Amino acid sequence: MKKGASVLLDAFANLEERLPESCPELVLAGGMGGQEFDLMAEIRRRGLKRVRPLGRVTEAQKFDLLAKAAVFVFPSLYEGFGIPPLEAMAFGVPVIAAASSSLPEVLGDAAVYVEPGDADHLARAITQLLGDETNGRR
Repeated sequence: MKKGASVLLDAFANLEERLPESCPELVLAGGMGGQEFDLMAEIRRRGLKRVRPLGRVTEAQKFDLLAKAAVFVFPSLYEGFGIPPLEAMAFGVPVIAAASSSLPEVLGDAAVYVEPGDADHLARAITQLLGDETNGRR
């Protein structure tokens, strides 16, 4: 899936396993998949407990979520431009993005990049930024 949801779910399964007491909640906003990818089935298949899929949200809901986010993860494998991570940055939220397509050019050195499709690298990056956030470096 081009948006990287499968990799994000794999990374979060890693986090739930490694941080059973302190794992944050993963909030997913946007489409729920499609013919090739059933988000709810993938969450169940991985046995994820701390995932809250919201589906599509309004602009107001999106901005409320961004205002409360500790980290914004954008593992998309293909983007024409990449507006969502820029919106997160406008709220001062640290961004993790896949080092693919236009994202490095658009986000520059303001994001943490992970190899596209690498769930272990993504889990490490999330852990690092969550640690920075709890240490007041946001």
